[in-house]
Amino acid sequence: MLFNGTPPDPDSSVIMVHARGSWGNKAQFLLTCFGNAASIGTVWRFPYLCYRNGGATFLIPYLIMMLVIGLPLMFMEMALGQFASEGPITVWKVSEWLW
Repeated sequence: MLFNGTPPDPDSSVIMVHARGSWGNKAQFLLTCFGNAASIGTVWRFPYLCYRNGGATFLIPYLIMMLVIGLPLMFMEMALGQFASEGPITVWKVSEWLW
């Protein structure tokens, strides 16, 4: 987007400026993170899967692994994406052995 909103002239060098988005408040950020991690299908089916796989016996290791592995990994990916100004897929370009 240009400063004056007119299309660029092909003969001149024009600097393109992109406005960076921001969150309105912390609740928007948290809801977006939750929406990224769990869709409505996942929330709808989770109680059935807990019941089918043993109820509380399944739920206890699930919560432990979510706290020990899931949340730190999600935080690391968001922090790395914020630092590199990349998306969740392209941020992993920093690790050459993955490509």
